[in-house]
Amino acid sequence: MKKMTDTKRIAFLQYMLSHSLKWAVRTMLRIYENQTTDERYSGMTIHENGIGFNSYDVGKMTKYVRIYQRNEKKEEPLPLEKLYTQYEITDIFRRAPKYAAQLLKTKVRVDELDGIIRECERKKEEQLTQGSEAK
Repeated sequence: MKKMTDTKRIAFLQYMLSHSLKWAVRTMLRIYENQTTDERYSGMTIHENGIGFNSYDVGKMTKYVRIYQRNEKKEEPLPLEKLYTQYEITDIFRRAPKYAAQLLKTKVRVDELDGIIRECERKKEEQLTQGSEAK
């Protein structure tokens, strides 16, 4: 079995972060947690340390995180698809992939990620095989 490279992991994460709201929101939460306390409180990038949201994204991404956090405190939280507007979902999908490399540097379990990637590759091969047999 081939060894998984960080380049492949990042490419997979970027794909998932631009297509899966669950993955994108979980990543936003992880990146938000990595910001310094003063950055989380202010909703601004104060320290240019390569950790947390960049100065362009910090306002919007912090807003989306806070929407999620408020929702989680409700007795009956809304599902993610109803929590955000279509514009916000599109915006999250546009912004989240750039944090794939930073996510990989956090406590993400690389062995689990590799397993997910291999499973996706296996399913893709099965679909291609079934498609060619159908012809």
